Amino acid sequence: MPEISQGTTFFLPGRKQHLAFVLNKPEDHAGTALVVNVTTQYTMSDTSCRVYRGEHSFIEHASVIYYAGAQAKQVGDIARLINEQIWLPCQERVTQALIDRALAGARVSPEFLQTLLPLL
Repeated sequence: MPEISQGTTFFLPGRKQHLAFVLNKPEDHAGTALVVNVTTQYTMSDTSCRVYRGEHSFIEHASVIYYAGAQAKQVGDIARLINEQIWLPCQERVTQALIDRALAGARVSPEFLQTLLPLL
């Protein structure tokens, strides 16, 4: 089983691959991870946390954290999704600086579900 911890990255399935990562420390929340993904920045995007080219090797243009899609998952479920190759592993973790900005952004984002705040 892959280690799932703050900063673990993977790719979510879909029409376009989106980089996602564990934002919180699951061990502080009974094994519940808060998963957010990075998406292209558009005019109407929530810019509570911008992600810039070069902050991760996968990021090639102006992007944002997509707080509206944040989800709580048990680490065992994430590991299963990765093992079954539903979510594809990414070896490069996100930086602590990006995690810190994403945590701050979640607290002010109008799109972040209030019910997820205790997981921060």
